[in-house]
Amino acid sequence: MYLRIIGSAPGESLVIIFDCGSVITIDCCQTGKINHTLQALSDLGVDPDKVIYNVITHFHDDHIKGASELIAHCPKSKVVIPDAWTKDVFRMFVATVSDDTSLARVSVTREIEKVFDLLQVEKTRLFPVSELTLLYPPPAHGATTEFLTVMTPTAVRKSKFLASLAESIEAGDADTYGFCENNKNWTSICCILKYDGKYVFLGGDVENFAPDYDLTAIHNSHLKPVTRYELVKLPHHGSRTSFCDELKALIHAEDTVVAMTPYPRGRKQLPNQDTVAYLGNVAKTFVLSGQKIKTPRSQRRRRSNFVIDPVPAYRPGVLDFMDGEVAVNLCESLTDYLASR
Repeated sequence: MYLRIIGSAPGESLVIIFDCGSVITIDCCQTGKINHTLQALSDLGVDPDKVIYNVITHFHDDHIKGASELIAHCPKSKVVIPDAWTKDVFRMFVATVSDDTSLARVSVTREIEKVFDLLQVEKTRLFPVSELTLLYPPPAHGATTEFLTVMTPTAVRKSKFLASLAESIEAGDADTYGFCENNKNWTSICCILKYDGKYVFLGGDVENFAPDYDLTAIHNSHLKPVTRYELVKLPHHGSRTSFCDELKALIHAEDTVVAMTPYPRGRKQLPNQDTVAYLGNVAKTFVLSGQKIKTPRSQRRRRSNFVIDPVPAYRPGVLDFMDGEVAVNLCESLTDYLASR
């Protein structure tokens, strides 16, 4: 098993290559015209026909940009989305967003529409999943020691999402859009990868708001056999609401590899300070901060007295993991990352 984590550009994605050659991607990462997930598949020599699933954990821009291009590139893959997003909910959300031309995040809307249009033509590719869905091995696969299992959204979280959505629909389309946009994390997928009796935690943007929800619930209900994680890709960029005590207990200070994709935008930049303080004791914490590519002066445009740069480009941080061995590129230690903030 070989795992590549890509981020932040800003955005994140993962590529998992199993021993038999099958491949699963989780989310997609793109900046400007560069699709970093597709680039990773090319760099790793992946045959597009070997990609069996393109997982979309949820519909936020730092996880979905470039997904339509990635899906089109992998003709035999199933497209995995949380089953809380039924066809009718998905269609309603796209239609509601499309009608609101004032939205600043229109690029996300267009990406979702592209995915939706593609799946309308190739309906058999859509694969909605619920808690404990086994993504790998696929049916009729031979004996293996590798397993990838969906852990969220939990049944409780999904029920709450759909019930609240129904209330918003009654209140009007604008409120419905607002609910979907603000609560996409409620339905975010995260997965457990098991290989040779060892465990890897792959978080999306799942958030842990109450004891019977999400991370606490899945650890208490389904992950009792786990004594420690070999690797943790922290959910939700290391936010306070995602880094729960049950997850902390399975991170060993000397042995566990922790990959964190910071989120540098907005008022509340992530990771959260409490998360950073805890990870200060974890020796193998890597921050996939990436690197902004400076625009050559010749490519800058001037308007009056202002210099206007094109859409910024990034080289994302990359962490490769293979049975405990780690190789990193454009990743920082936690100390170096904090010094640069």
